Amino acid sequence: NDLLDVARLEEGRFGFKMKKQSLAPLVKKVYENFRKTASGKGIKFSLELSKDDVPLLDFDEEKIAIVLENLVDNAIKYTPPGGQVVVTLLEEKNRQTVEVVDTGIGMPADETKRVFTKFFRAENAQLYQTSGTGLGLYLAQNIVAHHGGAMFFKTEENKGSTFTFSLPLPKSGIKKV
Repeated sequence: NDLLDVARLEEGRFGFKMKKQSLAPLVKKVYENFRKTASGKGIKFSLELSKDDVPLLDFDEEKIAIVLENLVDNAIKYTPPGGQVVVTLLEEKNRQTVEVVDTGIGMPADETKRVFTKFFRAENAQLYQTSGTGLGLYLAQNIVAHHGGAMFFKTEENKGSTFTFSLPLPKSGIKKV
């Protein structure tokens, strides 16, 4: 499925369906969908929302769900039992940001330049978890970019990672023609 999604994205056939909506319900839904998985692995999993009345954004819910699910799945997958994963939605000056922080295995510094490339999986990730295509972060970054957003990360081997993406708030006072 990841390969098909990447091919469709690269060919311009990914079918984005933009709709003005709140990001909060989607973040809550993804959080709820992963609670049992995290709990079953012995990981403390929490959600932090800056406030419930977040502004409406133009985004494709299905595609941003792919981004969120990938980040949360990776965080849980690469965090050992007893660790922690926190998903945060916050509003900043001109964007909304989702941050996924984990206390997992992190990545070696010399491998971070390739994080958003196709088929990349850090060496320690391959040893820790043998399944995975190495396409999730490539796909996620491209989806966020298509929405006019940005994706970035911080990581430290054996300490954890923080993956963040932000989507722009609509410009107020400007009418689309």
